[in-house]
Amino acid sequence: MIFETKSTIGTGIYTIPDLAEILNLKYYKVQRLLSEYWDKRFADQLGINYSWSDGKSKAVCFHTLVEFYIFFQLKEIGVSTTNILKAHSELSEMFSTPFPFANSSVINGINCVGKKVLFEVNNEDIINLDSSKQLNLKFIKHFASKLDFDQESLAVRLWPLGKEKSIVVDPNHKFGRPIIKGSNIYPETIYQLYLANEPINFIASSFSITENEVDDAIEFCKKSSLMTTIYIDENFAPQLAKSLNLIQSHLNLKEKIKFQVISIGERFERGAKDEDWIPMAGNKNAVVITQDLRIQTIRHQRDLYNQFGLGVFFISAPSKKGFSFWEMVLQLIKRWPEIKKLTSTSERPFAYRCSSKQNHFNLLD
Repeated sequence: MIFETKSTIGTGIYTIPDLAEILNLKYYKVQRLLSEYWDKRFADQLGINYSWSDGKSKAVCFHTLVEFYIFFQLKEIGVSTTNILKAHSELSEMFSTPFPFANSSVINGINCVGKKVLFEVNNEDIINLDSSKQLNLKFIKHFASKLDFDQESLAVRLWPLGKEKSIVVDPNHKFGRPIIKGSNIYPETIYQLYLANEPINFIASSFSITENEVDDAIEFCKKSSLMTTIYIDENFAPQLAKSLNLIQSHLNLKEKIKFQVISIGERFERGAKDEDWIPMAGNKNAVVITQDLRIQTIRHQRDLYNQFGLGVFFISAPSKKGFSFWEMVLQLIKRWPEIKKLTSTSERPFAYRCSSKQNHFNLLD
């Protein structure tokens, strides 16, 4: 069995942000699943890792990208990791490949009956997997329709928006980065011009592509944008949210993981009760920066942010008088890189706290 264990031309190179972007998954979930399951439990089956590292960041090949999506969706419908590992191992032996979840016979043979996942090959039930949830395989089936396969039935290309669109992920071109079909043009190149208010027809003529291809590039970037909302509570000056958002909007042009910063008072009604905005913010996978530790100490509010998967950063003032305006500015600017890093890598719900004198946030129980 050929195993892609390092960066090789034709196999693609995909970092954790790339996986999240292309597969339209949450960054922190990709990071956790890749590290916790793929590089540990899956790797133990074959005695080799499914990713490689340059010491700073991890990367995987195209076939692992495809398999990862199948694994992710099986986990989402409640199939245990142990059962997925068992199925992966048996199917790997059966099809003589370390990437059975990237095999068309396996992907197209996934069906469900009640709370069981069935892998069917040649009209025979090969493997049954129990699930803890009501099954819905529409995501896997839809994903399968976006793949091209080679003569050995392994996935060779992914069309993230579907085959009727022009954006393609091909490990044999541009190291597998998403491009516009028949070109070497990255969608984000088109998207940046669009954000600069350039007309669609001008962009199309400048790159000798069609206006539909411009629209596809814009659609891909909008759907795959790793944009996270950071809310600033009303106990911070509202001007800080606008200023941070302006600064961050420039950083977003260079950074893979993007953020927007909004004042709670601007997004929700001024003086909105915590019980009203916490569910809405949590449902948007957002985080909030606040000085109000009562969100943690009052039980029903703590239960609420846990229930709706909200991330919370508490910054404690040095005294009951609170921060002065410029102390607020200093605190947020000084802690901004750490807030973004923890937001990207921590699974919701979470709560971090630091005092004005501490250098780093501490995770609360």
